[in-house]
Amino acid sequence: VLGTFGVERHMLRFVGQAAHSGSTPIAMRRDAFLAAAESALQFREIARRHSKPGPGGVVCTVGIVKTEPGIVTAIPGVCEISLDQRALDVEVLALMLAEAKHAASHAAANNNVSVEWRRVWQIEPRPFDPTLIELCAQAVREVTGDAPRLPSGPLHDAAEMVPHMPVVMMFAFSSRGLSHCKEEDTPEPHLGKTIEAFLKLVEKTVASPAIG
Repeated sequence: VLGTFGVERHMLRFVGQAAHSGSTPIAMRRDAFLAAAESALQFREIARRHSKPGPGGVVCTVGIVKTEPGIVTAIPGVCEISLDQRALDVEVLALMLAEAKHAASHAAANNNVSVEWRRVWQIEPRPFDPTLIELCAQAVREVTGDAPRLPSGPLHDAAEMVPHMPVVMMFAFSSRGLSHCKEEDTPEPHLGKTIEAFLKLVEKTVASPAIG
């Protein structure tokens, strides 16, 4: 694993005007949800635009959507959404955030609503130790014959250790690439290979003069 993504996590609050869904003409509506929805679609395009083949991919995710008053007969006067942006390059992450803010402002103006941003959490990308990455790749290759290198989108405890000591991570195979859900599973044969590769990594690390 090359390192953990940097994260920009925000809540966006779009404010328009609640009104009856039956009596308010489309042209007169100030629909906060539509502004949020347009923004979310643009956030996806931002991620596509900045993604690169291989390990340089980036992501943008809207995982929370709340509307007020939240009833079937009312135009949403308020819509709050979350935005989670992740990238391994700190400059790319900053550019993605700037583009997201521009996109949300444009969507708000397009729907005659306002938008406010509130940062929830932020962490810079945490690249792992190059020597340990190479030792890890050697260990995995000796067991499996191949050693793909990729960043970690989820942060893990390793992200907090990077400022204090050399760090690397080794991923085990997950069926269908699923994680952080009830369907997550690593078949036992893959667990065995992972344990074998990890033990080789420990041996190589202990023997390496470059790791103090």
